[in-house]
Amino acid sequence: MSTPNSRLSRGRRIAMWVLLGLAGACLVGMIVAVAYDATHYGAADSAPFGAFVLIRAIEFGFPALLLVGAALIVRSRPGLFR
Repeated sequence: MSTPNSRLSRGRRIAMWVLLGLAGACLVGMIVAVAYDATHYGAADSAPFGAFVLIRAIEFGFPALLLVGAALIVRSRPGLFR
């Protein structure tokens, strides 16, 4: 029995893992940015901390979702990388 990745061409497999790696980097960046915001958040800030987390989720989470979607497209569409 073959695994799903064994039937992918080398180029498609590399492209898929690069896209997933970039998505992971986006999520790590989000964690770092939220941690930075948490250490610099104070009573003088006009917005609640949840707003900062929401902004970081939009900044980093949405591109990560797009990259995962692109990786799934590369994995499922034959003929993209021959």
